[in-house]
Amino acid sequence: MSEPKLPDSVSPTAIAQALGCVNTVSADFLRIALENTLLFDRKQSDYGPHNIRKGGIFGCILRSSDKFERLFHLFNNKRRKATNESIRDSLRDISNYMIIAVMLDNKQWPKE
Repeated sequence: MSEPKLPDSVSPTAIAQALGCVNTVSADFLRIALENTLLFDRKQSDYGPHNIRKGGIFGCILRSSDKFERLFHLFNNKRRKATNESIRDSLRDISNYMIIAVMLDNKQWPKE
């Protein structure tokens, strides 16, 4: 899956300023969060909400644990380059799983 890219019309700096963010790094943080949203949206088109609903918050933790184990294995073997899924993909997936867990906790995950 290709790396998510924000459209030129979206300015994380402008959004951070509109939100009242005072730290300069906030725009970069927001850019990554928005790119993760694009990745989430693409994957949800493939998976739908049911696989998450079945596992609930524990399922998100378990899926993240699998991603962490993969990263530990790569770093312990001094392999910074993965063969299949990139390290960055795993990091993005972990981030998205934790946001999904918060959505589940807030009862915001769709039933259908």
